Amino acid sequence: MLAVAFAAVVAASVVVSGRALTLPYVVMFALVVGFLTASSFRAVTAHPLYPVANTVWLTAVFALWYLTAERSAFVAGLTALVALGAVVELYNYWQGTSLLRVDW
Repeated sequence: MLAVAFAAVVAASVVVSGRALTLPYVVMFALVVGFLTASSFRAVTAHPLYPVANTVWLTAVFALWYLTAERSAFVAGLTALVALGAVVELYNYWQGTSLLRVDW
């Protein structure tokens, strides 16, 4: 449901802005919709690699955002933090731990 709502918001913003979509924006859109859709299935979220995949796709989205639209220190900092989170999650996966993870 969240993926459908996100797709609707993106489609509306493209129509309202009148700007053409470029490849990086389409890739970011596909990453977000694909991951949100996959995350709606229990088999995906229960997989041991899910936390790693979550941080890796988020790193890719933030990196694309930084490279294509917003070359600011704030977005670069967010990208670096999420990349650090990906390294932590990869370490956790390899070691079978949950260090630095906030479980809700």
